[in-house]
Amino acid sequence: MSDSGSDLSRSNIAWCIPDYLQDLFVVEPRLISGLLQMYLEDTAVNLHRLKEAAASNDMHTISMALHALKGSSRQIGGLTLGNMLEAAEECFRARGMAGVDKSFPGLEVAFTTLRLEMESMIIALEDRHCAE
Repeated sequence: MSDSGSDLSRSNIAWCIPDYLQDLFVVEPRLISGLLQMYLEDTAVNLHRLKEAAASNDMHTISMALHALKGSSRQIGGLTLGNMLEAAEECFRARGMAGVDKSFPGLEVAFTTLRLEMESMIIALEDRHCAE
C-alpha cells in the first residue's frame, strides 16, 4: 500500500483501519466507503435499540446489542468504541442496568468521534474516486 493511503488510514486515535482492509483502500475505495457508511448506519440504529432496551429493562436485548456493537466496532477498526463497549458489557454482567446506564454518555461521545473520523475518510475516498 502507498504511504498516502497509510497516512489516511492511521491519522487518528479513535479509528485505525484493520490490516485486512488496508489494500482495499487503494484497490476498491468505493467498497470501503460503502462499508464505512453501512457500519455508521447500523451502529446508530443499534445504539438507539440499546437505549430503548435499557429504558424497558430488556436484559436480553441489552446483552445482545452490547456484544454485537462491540464486535462490529472492532472489526471495522473502532477500537476505542469497541473497548468501551466491552467495558459496558462486563459492567452489565456484573451490575445489570446500573452499569449500562452510566456508560451511555461515553458511548455516544465515542461513537460521535468515530463517526466524524469515518465521514472524513468517506469524503476523502469519494474525492479520490472522482479524481480518477
